[in-house]
Amino acid sequence: MAQCLRNVRNKPLLRNNDGRSDSVKECVRFEYKITEEMEIHGASNIRVWMSTDKGNDADLYACLYKKDKKGRVRYHIVFPGFRKKLDLICRLIPKNKQLPGGPIYTGPNGRIRASHRKLDTVLSTDLEPVLTHDELQMLTPNVPVQIDLGMWPTGMLLHPGETLVLEIAGHVAGPVAEARATNDKPVEKMKSANEGIHTIYTGGDMSSVLFLPMVKVK
Repeated sequence: MAQCLRNVRNKPLLRNNDGRSDSVKECVRFEYKITEEMEIHGASNIRVWMSTDKGNDADLYACLYKKDKKGRVRYHIVFPGFRKKLDLICRLIPKNKQLPGGPIYTGPNGRIRASHRKLDTVLSTDLEPVLTHDELQMLTPNVPVQIDLGMWPTGMLLHPGETLVLEIAGHVAGPVAEARATNDKPVEKMKSANEGIHTIYTGGDMSSVLFLPMVKVK
């Protein structure tokens, strides 16, 4: 069952200059307080309205994760043999600082280049957008466009008192540090298409929405 979370403010929510740094602090962050037992199971999608004040393209990244009642990021270590060592390292990391990249999973992520936003209207659903990649749809400065930013499938239990967090940025988003590209070229990255200021809009005719695959908790 697809459900969505909306922000109803009919104005730009936040401006983010993603050209300043790759810091997680530059992300746009939405938080939703959990009040009842919930379960996310499957793919999710962010239908976001955005614009840029410079350039004709943009790279968008997103990550979904949760925090406990004390505001600490919840994570899963995918290689059990590393659990004791990584648990110790993670406990020593200050609050709101990134966890080490590699065998740590906090939640699904996704990315898209705005010029590739064209959807296959037959195959796409609210939860799983399918891109055609057969036409470049460039941006016009200060003209908002709608973009479906799909994220990887996941399974996540949410408990009362926890907080569901969505981050959107012009660089790798989320509480886990970006893994190195290779040992020989640890900082090698795909060239960014971003320039200037990105604006995300919510409410009214430009309602940005997060679609989630909610499963009824028995």
